[in-house]
Amino acid sequence: MAIKIPKIIGFLILMAFIILISYVFPFSFVLGKSALAEPEVFNLVDFYMKLLYGGLIGITVIYVLNYLWKPNNKLGDSIGFFNIGEKPSLSYFKRFTAPQLTILALIFFSLIFLSANLLNFKQSFTGLKVLPQQFTPVDSLALSSAIIPSAENLLLAVTIGLLLLGLTFLALRTKMSSNEYGLYAWIVSIFGAGIFGVIWHSTVYSGSDTSLLVVFIFWCFMGLLTIATGLWTIPFIVHLLNNFFIDFTRIFTSDTLLALVVGIIIIGFGGLYYLIYKKRLFGSNNTEVEI
Repeated sequence: MAIKIPKIIGFLILMAFIILISYVFPFSFVLGKSALAEPEVFNLVDFYMKLLYGGLIGITVIYVLNYLWKPNNKLGDSIGFFNIGEKPSLSYFKRFTAPQLTILALIFFSLIFLSANLLNFKQSFTGLKVLPQQFTPVDSLALSSAIIPSAENLLLAVTIGLLLLGLTFLALRTKMSSNEYGLYAWIVSIFGAGIFGVIWHSTVYSGSDTSLLVVFIFWCFMGLLTIATGLWTIPFIVHLLNNFFIDFTRIFTSDTLLALVVGIIIIGFGGLYYLIYKKRLFGSNNTEVEI
C-alpha cells in the first residue's frame, strides 16, 4: 500500500537515495583504501565527489526556493527533480510513485540497452571514465555506474532547475500565458540539457571519440525525461545504464554473461515490481504524492 508523504519529505528521501548510491555503497562495500591510495584514482574520485557535494547543495537551494516561492501556480512549480507530474511536466505521471517509476525505468531501459548490445550496437552516448585494468571489475563499475552518473546528473538537475526558475521570473515579468510558459519550459529543459552535455563532454572528456552530435542528442533525451516526468531518477537510470553497459563490455567480452547479469536484474526487479504494485501496475488514479 502506498504511503502519502509531504513533497519536502519525498525530496529528502530522494537526496538520501543519491547519497546511498553515490557515496555509502561505493565507499562502504566496493572502493577500498588500496584503490584510493593510487594518486590518479584518488584525484579522479575526489573530482567527482566534489561535483556531487556541489550538486547536492545546489539542488537543495533551488528546491527550497522553489518550494517556498510559488508566486503563480498557474505557470507551474516543477524543477524536474522531485516534482512528479507537476506543471509543466506531464500530469499522467502523477499516477505513479517515485520508486515505482524508478523500477519501471530500470526494467524498460535495461531491456533497451541489452537489445542494442546484443545487436552489436555498443557505442557510448556520452563520456565515460573507468578505473585502470589492475582494479577489480566491481571497483570500476562502482565508479562509472554510480559515482559519475550521480554527480553529472545532479549538475544537470541544477542547470535545468536554474533555467526553469529564470524562465518563471521572466514569465511573471512579461505576463506570459501558462501555455507559452509550458512550451518554453520544455524547450529550455531539453536543449539546455543538450548544450550542457556538449560543454561538459568537451571539457571533461576532451579525448573521447564520441560524436558531439550523439552527446547532444543523448543529453537532450535526458532533459526530455526530466521535464516529462519531473523526477530525477529517470534520466539518472538512463545515464547509469549507458555507463554500465559500456564498462561491463569493456571488462567482460562475453555477451552471454552480460545477458545473464541483466536478465537477473530485469527478472529480479520485475518480480519485485509485481509483488509491490500488483494492484496498480499501470499507476493509480490517486494523484497525491506517494512513495
